Amino acid sequence: MVAGMLGQGSSSKILQELDKQVPLMDEIDTKVNNANLEIKRTNEAHGQACSKSGLLHAYLHYLHYIAVADSSTGLTGQ
Repeated sequence: MVAGMLGQGSSSKILQELDKQVPLMDEIDTKVNNANLEIKRTNEAHGQACSKSGLLHAYLHYLHYIAVADSSTGLTGQ
């Protein structure tokens, strides 16, 4: 069908160009997949760091609460 509209030479050139572009598109697809995997790993690591940070934050609040409670009652932890 393309050959009938453009002529045999033009359709042949188009098919040759498409054949050249397929490996480039495959390479782009591979790079996008690799980037997505790296982003996923980074997000997971960030989530774990935030989770640990949240636990540390809660623990520090707990220690602060204990220190305030001790100072208000006059206890020194002895």
